[in-house]
Amino acid sequence: MSGGSVLAVGIDLVEVDRIRFAHRRWGERFLARIFTAEEIQYCCARRDPYPSLAARFAGKEAVAKALGSGFGREISFRSVAIFSDGGVPRVRLLAPASERMGRLGGGDLLISLSHTASMAIGQAVLLGASAGP
Repeated sequence: MSGGSVLAVGIDLVEVDRIRFAHRRWGERFLARIFTAEEIQYCCARRDPYPSLAARFAGKEAVAKALGSGFGREISFRSVAIFSDGGVPRVRLLAPASERMGRLGGGDLLISLSHTASMAIGQAVLLGASAGP
């Protein structure tokens, strides 16, 4: 983890049914547009994948907010990947999201996810690059 100071915080809350209904309506096309193959595999290995999918959706939104952009022309949902590192959620940014973080002086991006059967939340904290020893 970087030793930098907090540059920005993002948070998002999602109803699990929003993700469930979107998947039922748009099918695999919805999943492929929002999530990486690794995220889909991880979540769909669960008995009920929707709380985990919703938590990752909220996490991606929180990251976009911490980067000060939201999703759109510059950052796509798939340029923010949330993976599990021994049960701890981590963020992997792909271009152009990683480039935006660099322009902001970001050194690390922390993520926290939680969910119930009906709601999911994600919070992201953007830390500045460490100035060195």
